[in-house]
Amino acid sequence: MYLIYRMRAKRNRLLREIYQQFKYGQESTDPAQSTDLISTFNPDASSYLSRSEYVIYQGAINLPFPKALEILPDRLEIIESAVLGSGAFGIVFQGRLDSRITIAVKTVPKDADESKLAALLSEVKIMSFVGRHPNIVQLLGVQFVDLKKGIVYVAVEFSSRGSLEGVLQANRRQLGMAQSYLGKIYNIPGYIGLRLVERPFQLYQLLKFSHQVCCAMEFLASKRIIHGDLAARNVLLDSNFNAKISDFGLSRQMYDTYKKYVVATKETAMPWRWCAIEILKHQKFSIESDIWAYGIFVWEVFSLAEIPYTAGITWGPEFVRYLERGFRLEIPPYANQEIYQLMKKCWEGQPSKRISFQQLSIQILTLLEAEYKKQY
Repeated sequence: MYLIYRMRAKRNRLLREIYQQFKYGQESTDPAQSTDLISTFNPDASSYLSRSEYVIYQGAINLPFPKALEILPDRLEIIESAVLGSGAFGIVFQGRLDSRITIAVKTVPKDADESKLAALLSEVKIMSFVGRHPNIVQLLGVQFVDLKKGIVYVAVEFSSRGSLEGVLQANRRQLGMAQSYLGKIYNIPGYIGLRLVERPFQLYQLLKFSHQVCCAMEFLASKRIIHGDLAARNVLLDSNFNAKISDFGLSRQMYDTYKKYVVATKETAMPWRWCAIEILKHQKFSIESDIWAYGIFVWEVFSLAEIPYTAGITWGPEFVRYLERGFRLEIPPYANQEIYQLMKKCWEGQPSKRISFQQLSIQILTLLEAEYKKQY
């Protein structure tokens, strides 16, 4: 009984600390002295980042929560029967704001430990710090039901078409069915699909997805913010098929025992297929590791969301040696050599030699404009 009491008292103390730090912020930005959300639940979090980037993260997380983003209870409706997604870090419901705006509502499970709540709140702080961009899912506000008890709802922009991964896979299945029906797929220059069959995607649209996500990542990089989990599953599409990145994975991974996924050969929870060599070896995140992941993302786009590295490759030390020896993904089915060469520039073994998001944006835009002229 005494042990249960002690555990409850510890949980209540931690929740009060999270509540105070989230709402009112904290002045210290010195990793050695900080007791912020990061160091409270992962004292080694600074080892994931360079000192300068870690200080930026601390500065963002230690800011007071903007009062203008607080949503009063009568403005928010949660449709608990409409679950948009769920996972180890939380659950996402569909909802309505002011009885008229369809939104997505993120929260943590009722039985989740304090680190999951801290992870969600740190993501809120980072999204608030980053600000608005047309290709980043927008933070709309937060409702504090009872933050001291770990109950909080985060309202974000609703993306009606779901994940890019799901949309690409659906179109790949269409192609597969067409192939079974006709016996052969005829690739038309500048166009992915078949005559007399419903068109899945034009090459122009795939380049557009790639450019939109690149612009969002360039924007984050300009603020020295690292995404940490860029993949097609974490890119959403709105009703107009505009791509928007979501789920700032780095903040969540810093709370989880990320290292165990790197060390243990049987663990697959880590997104190792998207990780740069320096993450797999040393758990070091950077803008350059995001560039590597972006190259994998583009490969997903031009394979219509195939899984990377499926040709008999599994997670383990051998995979790291495979990358260190210079082996990379082969050209995906729907990419040309120009696009594939850009991917390979993202996968340079030495981070400093990788192409920048700014350069990627310019070169993809050039390809996009050339393709647009062909179409119109």
